[in-house]
Amino acid sequence: MGIADVSDFARGLVRDRAESLQTNTVLILRGGAGGLDRTTGLQGGMADAKVIYRGTAHIRAVNGNRTIQIGGDEVVQRDTIVSIPIEAELPRVDDLVILGATNPSDVTVNHLSLRVTGVDAGGRFGDARRLSCVGFGKNRGYGGA
Repeated sequence: MGIADVSDFARGLVRDRAESLQTNTVLILRGGAGGLDRTTGLQGGMADAKVIYRGTAHIRAVNGNRTIQIGGDEVVQRDTIVSIPIEAELPRVDDLVILGATNPSDVTVNHLSLRVTGVDAGGRFGDARRLSCVGFGKNRGYGGA
C-alpha cells in the first residue's frame, strides 16, 4: 500500500475532524469593483456580488494586528487563514470573506471583511479549503474608534 492508497474511510475521518473545528460562520462573495464615491474619492463596495459560500468555517489568525501606512494614515492590517469544507465551491483570489458574529473568544473579528490573497484547494488528501486572507481595520486615524 503506497502513499496514494488512502481509503475513502480514512479521508472521510480526516475531513470530519477538520469540519468539527469549523465553528464560525462566513459569507464569501465574488463580484466586480464597486463604484467611486465622488464625495470621498474612495472606491467602495462590490458590483454584481454573487454568493460563493455561506456556512461554517475555522478562522485562525496568522499574526497579530500590525499597523501600516496607507495614504498618510495608519491602518491596522490582519492576516488570517479561513478554512471551509472541502466540498464548498472553490473561492478565488480577490473574493470577499465576511466573518459572522460567531467568535466569542475574539470579538474583534466579528463582521470583519477580508480579501482572499491565496487559495489552497485541498487536493486529493485535503481536509479543507484554506484561504489566505488579509483585512484592514479601523483605528483612530482611519475611520474609527
